[in-house]
Amino acid sequence: MSDSLDSRYGRTSQRPPLPRWVWVALAAAGIVLAIFFGIWVQRDQFDAAPEFKDTGHQILNADQVAISFEVVKAPDSTAVCAVKALNDAGAPVGWKEITIPASSATAGGTQVMEVRESFRTTETANAVTVDNCWTRR
Repeated sequence: MSDSLDSRYGRTSQRPPLPRWVWVALAAAGIVLAIFFGIWVQRDQFDAAPEFKDTGHQILNADQVAISFEVVKAPDSTAVCAVKALNDAGAPVGWKEITIPASSATAGGTQVMEVRESFRTTETANAVTVDNCWTRR
């Protein structure tokens, strides 16, 4: 009965399997694409983000604070650091973005800058800290 069905409807011929080199080429292409994707995703990490370290803060009065911190960055890049003041409950009561300009120093290496800045708060703060720093493009 199977022969009569085959003769009536036709039987598709079996396709020969792909050669081994095709599978190897596909696997190699997949690996190369995965590597390039990883580089693309991590590209921003190669542009090293500025590092920062709080060195002190001062509560000047009920509505003003001062912070001092160090920033380590590439000399030819402009960094922006966000600083915040917190109240007793840990809620932000002040915020400021501070721009640290590129210097005319020779490109390459790193540059350590000491930054001191004061800013206003909405109520009395008990802590002041650097929230984050990033490179401005």
